[in-house]
This record gives sequence, C-alpha cells and structure tokens, in this order.
Amino acid sequence: MKEQGTLIDIHSLSYRYGRDAAAFLALKNISLQIKQGEFVAITGASGSGKSTLMNLLGTLATAQDGVFAIEGENTAHLHPDALASLRNRTIGFVFQQFHLLPRLTILENVMLPLNYMQPRPDADERARYQQRAMELLGRLGIQDQALKLPTNLSGGQKQRAAIARSLLLDPAVILADEPTGALDSHSSSEVMKIFAQLHAEGRTVILITHDPEVTRAAKRRIELKDGTVVGDHEQPGLTAETTSLPKPSTTELPKPGWLSNWQSLAPLRQAWQALVSSKLRTALTCLGLIIGVTSITTMLTLGSAAQDVILKIFDRSGADRIYIGLDYQASRTNSNGYWQGLHIDQDLPSMQATFAAYGRISMLWGDFNQNAVVGGVSTEVKIDSMGNHHDFIDQGLKITKGRMFAPHEMESAGAVALVGSDFAQSMFPKQYPGRYTNPQFPIGEVISLRGRLQTAVTIIGVMGKRDTTFSEKDINARMFVPLSLLMHYTTEKRSTWISVVPKPGVSHRWLADSVVHYLKLKTAMKYPFRAEVPEETIGQIMLFITIFQALTTLIGGLCILVGGIGIMNIMLVTIAERIKEIGLRKALGATGHDIVRQFLVECMLLCVVSGVVGTVIGAVFCNVVALVGHAALPEVIPRQLLLNPLGLILGLGTAVFCGMTFGMMPALRASKLDPSEALRSE
Repeated sequence: MKEQGTLIDIHSLSYRYGRDAAAFLALKNISLQIKQGEFVAITGASGSGKSTLMNLLGTLATAQDGVFAIEGENTAHLHPDALASLRNRTIGFVFQQFHLLPRLTILENVMLPLNYMQPRPDADERARYQQRAMELLGRLGIQDQALKLPTNLSGGQKQRAAIARSLLLDPAVILADEPTGALDSHSSSEVMKIFAQLHAEGRTVILITHDPEVTRAAKRRIELKDGTVVGDHEQPGLTAETTSLPKPSTTELPKPGWLSNWQSLAPLRQAWQALVSSKLRTALTCLGLIIGVTSITTMLTLGSAAQDVILKIFDRSGADRIYIGLDYQASRTNSNGYWQGLHIDQDLPSMQATFAAYGRISMLWGDFNQNAVVGGVSTEVKIDSMGNHHDFIDQGLKITKGRMFAPHEMESAGAVALVGSDFAQSMFPKQYPGRYTNPQFPIGEVISLRGRLQTAVTIIGVMGKRDTTFSEKDINARMFVPLSLLMHYTTEKRSTWISVVPKPGVSHRWLADSVVHYLKLKTAMKYPFRAEVPEETIGQIMLFITIFQALTTLIGGLCILVGGIGIMNIMLVTIAERIKEIGLRKALGATGHDIVRQFLVECMLLCVVSGVVGTVIGAVFCNVVALVGHAALPEVIPRQLLLNPLGLILGLGTAVFCGMTFGMMPALRASKLDPSEALRSE
C-alpha cells in the first residue's frame, strides 16, 4: 500500500486535569505523526494516558500545551462548533460499549452522524446516505437487523453496527476505543478482521487498547507509560490476504418510513421516542400541567358560556329597561303623603317628548288577579296589560303559537288575549273538550272575565316559555290584554311607575338619574323616587364571573407553574440518565446548539402534549356540562358546541411557553457537558 501524507501531527502535546497547583498531568510533551492509511494501535497499562490521548485524537478534549493538527488544521484555534463539524466529517468513532441509542433502530443509529452534518443534507442526499447505510450493514453481515432495536442484537452485531455508523460519512480516520473489550473471543476475532480489511482498503485506523491480541493486528504499535511515549514500532499485523468482509446480502433493502427523509423532523421523532420509552413517568410528569391547562380552558369556556346564558336570561326578562317610580318605603315617613302618579294622557306625552332623544318611556300598570270562567269553570287568573308592540319586544317575548295583537286591537280595546306557555295546562280543566277537538288549542278559546274587567276575551296567541330565575314564578301562567281594553273598564289613568328603554349608546344610570331628577322637579321635590337599573345587576354578576375566572385561571397558572417545575426536574433527571447519549451525540458531531435543540424539543413536546390533552379534556368537560345544562334548562341553555378560542390559545400557548421556559435550563446544562467526561460516566 502506498503511504500518503500526514493525517495527524502532534508536537509537544501536554494535557492536565484541573487548573490549580494540584492539577494532574496526564500527557507529558508527546510528539508523534500518523499518516493517511496507517493501522495504529495505541497501547499501555491503565493510567498510562491512552484514554486521554484518544480524547485528544478525537477532538473530544483540547490540550493546554503543544500542537494537535488534523489534516493540517490546528485544533487549538477552532471554535467548539468548528471542532464538532471537524469531528463529524473526519473521525468515525467505535466504542467499547457500542453506544447505540436503545430507542433507535440499527439503521437509525447508523444514520445518526447525518443529523449533525454541515451543511445539512437535502432529501435526495439523505436518501443516498440511507442507501449507503444499508450497504454498509450488508457488507458487515447485519443488513437483516437494520430495522431492529439494539436490545435484539448480540454484542458482535452491535459492534458491527457501531463500525457501520463510523463509516457512514467516509471519515479520514476510524478511532476505536477498546473495540473488543465487551466481546467474546470469536466476535473479537471477527471485528479485528473487519478493521484489518478497512485498513487494506486504504483507511486510517487507530485502535486504543490494552489487549495484546488486538495490538498485534495493527501495523504500528505506540506504547504509552505515565503519560509519555515509550515505544513506537512497526509490526506485521493482520494482512488483507487473511481477511475478508462478508459480501452484501442480495435481499431487497427494507424501505424506511418517509419521515426519515426529513432532516428537520429528526429531533422531533427522537424526542417522541424518548417520551414513549417511559410512558408512566411521562404521564405523571404531564399531570400537573394537564390539570392547569384543563382548569384554564374549562373556566374560560364555561365562564364565557355562563355570561352568555345570564345575558340571555336578562334579555328575555326585559333587562335592557330601567324601572323608575315612587319610593314607597321612604314615602311612609313623608309628610306630603303618597304621590298619585303620572297621568297617561296629561303627563306622559310631554315626558316622552322631553326624553325622546335618549330613550322610550312607557307607563307600568301593575298586574292584578280577578275571577274568570275558563273552560266552564270559575277560577282566578292573573292579568297583565301591554300598551304597544314595544312593550312586547322590550320584554323579550315571543309568540310560539297564534299571532300578536293587531294595531287596531291595541288602539281600540280589542277583546283579545295572549297567554303564557303554562296557561292552558294550568287553567283549563283536564276534561275540557277543547283540548281534544281544537287542533290549535288554546287558540280561539273564549274566557269570560268577571271583576275589574267585565268582558269575554278570545285567546289569539301563546307566548314562549320565559325563564323564571329573575322574575315571578307564575309569569308563564298569566294572561295579557291590550292596555286600551284595561283603560276601557277603569277610571284609573295614573301610574306611579314607568319603564325607560335607553337608546344604543346612552348610559342607563345617567338616563335613570335624569328621569328621577325630572320627576322630582315636576313634583316640586315633594316625593322620593328611586330607579332600578337591571344592567347594573348584570354588570355586577359579570364582574363576579370575571373575578372568578381570573382566580381560577390564577390557580390553573399555579398548577402549570408546579407542573413546569416538575417537568424541569424530570428533564434534569433525564439528562443525568442520558449523559452517555449526550457524549455520543457530541462525539458524532453535535454542537451545543444541536444538544439544546434536542432536549428543548423533548421538553416542548412534553408540554405541548400536556397542553393538547388538557385542552381536549377541558373542551370535553365543558360540552358535557353544556349538554347537562341543556337537558335541565332547554329554553335558556341552547344545544351548542362550546369552544372558546381564547381558552384554546391560552392553554396551548401557556404549554409552549412553559416548555421554552422550563426546558431551556436543562437543555443548556446538557449542551455544556464535556463529551469525554460524558462518555466515561457510569
């Protein structure tokens, strides 16, 4: 074999552990050269410095004194990222303990150096390297093991996989640390034949060993003792004629999944594999974050839904109206007695004209009970009046059967009536024939009124069921007649209470105070008045719900904080358990940024999965509550799908932020690990 130029040049190299006066000098003023294509064994007893020299040869450590150059480049002046790139493209490592990642298949382990190649390979180039990986496995006789996990292989097969990994990027040198130390004699012999054949093909092979049998396979033996070179000899070694690699299998190559072609997805895929490898620990770690996200999603969603329901209830109860009238409590001690009220014809029109630009004013007439003949049976009914169509609209009333009062019926004392949704059921006798003979029952039925109103009225419409949460319980069993009909049968034209419906943009409280002030001036300040503003009640309820949401969200945030600290803690434990993996990745060319990205992706994936699970649980719970609520109050709570965008965004956003925040410190800590120390850890 024709020798080529110098590959590795070491001159006056020294290395010490520690920086103080007690620092241990592991290598002392070493000088040597290794040419391209050499097969070198570096040997020595334990403590001779051969492992330290291997770390320097592999650029896993940097000497304090002297020169170490590889391919003519002095490594002392290189940035750590540049050293990682040099290691990735120039050095192929084979370790005594194989260092195959247990969660990856053999093929994925062989492809691992490609993840740190600079510049990053595109999909086509990655496919070519995948083909090369399969060919290497074929040459080493383990192609049929490509898609198996390392736990399913023997020691010899694992070392062959490690050799295939070291050859993937066609490095300038193969650096093997005790490559047969964990193998039986037969496997050791096979592995040494492979190294001899690689040397015969022109590759530079450096073995670090204390085994005499392994040493004899090399063409050159460098012996260390107490940190110095005490021997450097040529020797016969194994010849290419006595060795042969297995021929590649002729079986069809397995086709890996399409995800393997996407370089950017490699950290995500490996992160997922790391999480699912410890399912119980992952689930328990996620629990705190899941509870926090669930509580935030649930309370924001249910809080918004509750606000909508309350607004709907108030709207159907006429909550946009203001009620103003005489304060009867204060009038008891008033020397002027009780106010007689506004006259519907003399006072109301001028007052309406005064406030026309701000709202609509109507008289309020109290409901009253009187006798009536319903279905041939005398009973007592509660009667209310309706002055105009605005009264109907303002109270949020709806007609479910029949029709509304016609304008002429409202103006000309029409003998017609609207009844509540429960009126027919509660007022008509069960044996009343009209229940069975009238298909529109109770529409068209006639009720004879006996008392304040002396007339017969015909039912023309049935109103929709009204919620009784904030109103009188018998509201759905009442009868409504036109106000003009009531006025026709009574001489009472005054009312002490009015209702005001503000126009859009007009403050309810301001308008209420203005009307009260108007009434006080009109009555020469003789009588006390008060105003009821339902909007303020709504505002107070909404404020309470908002405060409750905020407190619950805060509790959820505390849960997330505790969960995040737990995730950070488990990531630190994970890093401690995977120190050798970190050392391996750095040996294969991973930069500090690559390590940060790997563990940050794992932490973020853990948090995002927690966020998704918490959000889904929260959404499902909210919709179960909505279904139960609809079943209990179908008129108030509609059947709907509850999805609060703010809750979803806040839940998932908090999870991502948590991953970034609590994952950064463990990831940075992992990136700063010394690769040589990490590979030696137990």
